[in-house]
Amino acid sequence: MERVQYQLERSVPQLQLLDENGVFTKEQLRSITTQRQTFEGRLLRRGPDKNDFLRYADFERNLADLINVKANRIGLPRSFHRDNAASHTGHIVAIYERLVLKFKYDVDAWQRYIAFAKSRKMRVVTGRVYARALALHPNNVPLWLAAAAHELNDNSSTTASRSLLQRALRLNRLPWKQSTAGTSASAGNKRSSTGEASDSNKRPRHSASDTATLAGSPTPSARSGPATLKLSSREADQLRLWVEYIRMELVFIERLRRRWLVLGLEWDTEDTDADATGVGSSTDSTEAQQAAVDLDSQARLIVQDAEEEQEEKILLSQVPDRDDDVQPEAVEASSDKPNTFAPRKMTTIPPTQIAILRGNIPLFLIGNALESLAPHLHFVFLIALTELLQSFPFAEPISIDAPKSGQKLRRRLLDGVYEYLSDRQRWGWTHFAPPALASSLRPFRPDRSLHVDEADLTAAQVANTEEMDSHRLLTSASRLRTTFSDETDGLLQLASQLRVTATSGLQRSSASSSPSLAVRLVLHLLQSLLTERTAKGSRASLAYHNLAQSGMLPTAVNDAIKQVRTLCVQAPADAAKQSERTAKANFYTTAALLIEMLSDRQRSGIDEPNLLRYLESVQTQLVKEAQAAGPGIETAQMRAITLRTKVDAALALSDADSSSKKLSKLKEQLKDATSSAHFPASDELWGLRILVASSIARMSNKSVQDSRNDIAAEWRRGLQACSDHVDVEAASLSAEASLWSRFFDWLDNGVLGSEAQGRKEIKAAFRYSSEQYRWAIRETASLLSRSYSGKAADVEAVHQYRQEVHDLCVLRYVRLSRAVGKHDDTIAWLLQSCFASHQAWLDVISELRNRDREPEADSEQSRKDDQIVDRIFNKLLQIKAMDVEVWIAYLAYMAASDMSRALNALERCRSTLEKGEYKLVENEWQRICQDLQSRADTVSDADDDTDDDVEAEGEEED
Repeated sequence: MERVQYQLERSVPQLQLLDENGVFTKEQLRSITTQRQTFEGRLLRRGPDKNDFLRYADFERNLADLINVKANRIGLPRSFHRDNAASHTGHIVAIYERLVLKFKYDVDAWQRYIAFAKSRKMRVVTGRVYARALALHPNNVPLWLAAAAHELNDNSSTTASRSLLQRALRLNRLPWKQSTAGTSASAGNKRSSTGEASDSNKRPRHSASDTATLAGSPTPSARSGPATLKLSSREADQLRLWVEYIRMELVFIERLRRRWLVLGLEWDTEDTDADATGVGSSTDSTEAQQAAVDLDSQARLIVQDAEEEQEEKILLSQVPDRDDDVQPEAVEASSDKPNTFAPRKMTTIPPTQIAILRGNIPLFLIGNALESLAPHLHFVFLIALTELLQSFPFAEPISIDAPKSGQKLRRRLLDGVYEYLSDRQRWGWTHFAPPALASSLRPFRPDRSLHVDEADLTAAQVANTEEMDSHRLLTSASRLRTTFSDETDGLLQLASQLRVTATSGLQRSSASSSPSLAVRLVLHLLQSLLTERTAKGSRASLAYHNLAQSGMLPTAVNDAIKQVRTLCVQAPADAAKQSERTAKANFYTTAALLIEMLSDRQRSGIDEPNLLRYLESVQTQLVKEAQAAGPGIETAQMRAITLRTKVDAALALSDADSSSKKLSKLKEQLKDATSSAHFPASDELWGLRILVASSIARMSNKSVQDSRNDIAAEWRRGLQACSDHVDVEAASLSAEASLWSRFFDWLDNGVLGSEAQGRKEIKAAFRYSSEQYRWAIRETASLLSRSYSGKAADVEAVHQYRQEVHDLCVLRYVRLSRAVGKHDDTIAWLLQSCFASHQAWLDVISELRNRDREPEADSEQSRKDDQIVDRIFNKLLQIKAMDVEVWIAYLAYMAASDMSRALNALERCRSTLEKGEYKLVENEWQRICQDLQSRADTVSDADDDTDDDVEAEGEEED
């Protein structure tokens, strides 16, 4: 109680101030003291809760707002507001200080403290709290980015923001091993094999003369690798750090450019054509490195000065005054228009400033990032930079006759990025298809604005003038993305969506049939550029209309196809390993997918007949060239593209006889394509074959059962063929996008697809689907025991893919049975017959419990479902007794139903698991109990409100 009394006595001066000015009465002040005493007692418990601190802080903040309202109503002077704000803010700061000291490893506690300091505009306190939080959480990348954004935007200190991001990159750098083939070609940059230079976390130093090599042509030691888009969280954080670091440098350059534009200074008088040929000369690169070194040294000096300062003084002195008055000079300066007088040439500008304004620092950082990042991250990094540079708001001079320095800077930076993408020596033929495709699509995104008439030009000039006046777009672009970045996280999220995309029915989107996920990603970005989705479908975008009206669309299409086809001819036809696809096959498939995407009106928006005929002729020539180039050049994707067009044309015919004849011919072609001599493991070709078989069955005079058996036979042939000849590339995708998933869709639609079916028809259809599902479960279970001859990494990927397929089959079977009320027998059979993973069984439990929470759930059925869940958990605890995730899920389930049994289960867990693993379970158990307590409090509050309403209604009736 002494500590509680001590905290209450510290608030006596504030209470006296409130009493002297008549803000509150004696009784109200006594009530405030009582509530503070209650909160202080909760904070001093043996096991304090973080929510107690937060509730206390919220109470004080609400009290501060109430004091301000009452003081304004009474008309108290400014001195009262100043004194009260100082004492009250210090009291709230003390609460947050106790919070972060008690929960110093909780990032959310630090973020709550920082949010409060920002709301009160306490910039000094915010910066110091960020420093303390980062010292405890050096691997929390969003926290680093938030601190850098605070320094960049709130404090307007680019130097401090740069220093924070540089330190974040040093502390969060992921080491990777360089390949011996890449390092052997360069003796100057080759690392020694001795112990003193064997640390992979160290980077070789470069002198100023070597900077041209970094910013220009890449060294063999900096080779790029495959375009991997399935990254870990640490790798995604590292990518985000580099992209946001370059964004910060772009913001710094643009702010400096706009100052010079307002002053009418002219700094870049070089020839535009000569400047756009590359990323810069060696002199420019040297200046960029020198500018980066100067800026880095300034940052270190500021950090040293900050470290030499004394410790934090009393926090009350750091509270800013509530003085929102603006000086007349500031108002007059903010209302001035940008200067529009003629540009003045500067003759004494330091070379480092010219290097900064010409964008040499970002170019230098791009080369530095490619050396630091692992090779498999280079593709995502460069694509993210293109998206960033294309959307960054580079302003232009106000004067109409002035040179377009913003366009020139954007073009120069994009030249540097595209030079890395188009460098075949960097990527090698094996991994060159995705970056080459991205580089060939540059004509679709012109570096300069397209103004087809005088009205568009005038509108662009007006928008540029408004931007120079308000800086609205630059302010939006200067916010460093801490949780979701359009450039990095957006690309990875899009890749994840493409990986698991599975369309309904048997037809598969052509975007999902590509030699690699990176090619699909680039094509999807082009599709998003040319079209936009609406409620009625897709339509051509504004960028497409600008290209079409300016006459650049045919040129862009021709240039892109010509560049990719040239690489198809140049690519070697021999693979490094017998199991790999050749580079020539990859490029021919990439070119075919590009042409297919452009010729599809729904995906590209192109509706010009001449251009579509040109694309059709090029596609025909491409297929002939691939077939003539030798065996193995034409891939399953190319064959599927050709046959898909014919199938769509046959299905579109109105005459049933003509359509049936063409489908019969296509059936034979698809049988030949899916034979063992061609492409037996292609999901695309088997999907088309099953689609044709289904269409023929519907047109025939056979009974429904016979037609269904014929289609099921085709399904089984296709599934067994794709399972026996596993494609490692397909195995890297998700089971949701496999042929098995579409087979399950077909089975589900046979039961629940029509609402007009009667009860007998549904039962008969379920019996048939149940038989097929049980065959699928036995078949997928046998896949897990089959061997696979290949690399160790491929064996692991194939086994994981087969396990995902088996788990998906089990979960879909349970869902289907649940829909018709037959899941009891289904789960009993699955417990004895399947080999599902523990995660699949947890998903089944979640499915059962979600249905039990529905309002119309039957109590008897809920009781049976609880018994089923108990049986599943008993089996899991027998075969996965050492799995922490299973114990956590079991405890959460038991705590919601029976707390005594949950405590007994917790004792069993303690005797079963190791000490470290049990500690994890115990922490989750505390969280589960807290969630249950919060739910109980919510229900209690709701009941109290209901009782109050009932009493109020009774009083009104009386």
